[in-house]
Amino acid sequence: MDNPLGALGYLVASFQQIEYDLGETLALLLRPCDGRFAGILASRLSFSKLVETIDAMMRIRITDDKIVSEFGEIAVEALKLEQERNKNIHSHYELMEWGATMRYERMKHLTKFKKGYTKLYETIEDDGPFQKIADANSALALRLLGFNETLFFRIASKEEIEMYLQP
Repeated sequence: MDNPLGALGYLVASFQQIEYDLGETLALLLRPCDGRFAGILASRLSFSKLVETIDAMMRIRITDDKIVSEFGEIAVEALKLEQERNKNIHSHYELMEWGATMRYERMKHLTKFKKGYTKLYETIEDDGPFQKIADANSALALRLLGFNETLFFRIASKEEIEMYLQP
């Protein structure tokens, strides 16, 4: 068996990079305010509210439809990955042994309005499912990093850009 729980840790860490990068996006949109304001806001908002806030600010602050549209694509992917993260993080994992075979069983308790209570079970035999989500998180974090650089060049003053480009 590979290491499913290690891959689950990678999933968490790679998603946290997305959260951090969105905080940087917010800081760029709040310029020239002190970056700590963005940190305060980002730490107080749920993930979906952070994405919605950035999207609303983007539509006010940025006139380039291409940049606004790209953030829209990033936002859709980020919210989808948040759902995957939540599904896997807010579950219980139990090691199951059958002779020489070891597996983890993921258990999740769900309650839905007008549907009642459900308990889901899923057998996790290797780290593949977690690794796939973690890789998607990392890819989105890299895309967001590039997006933030594009946004910086759109928002920053000529002097700030010159300082940024100095070796």
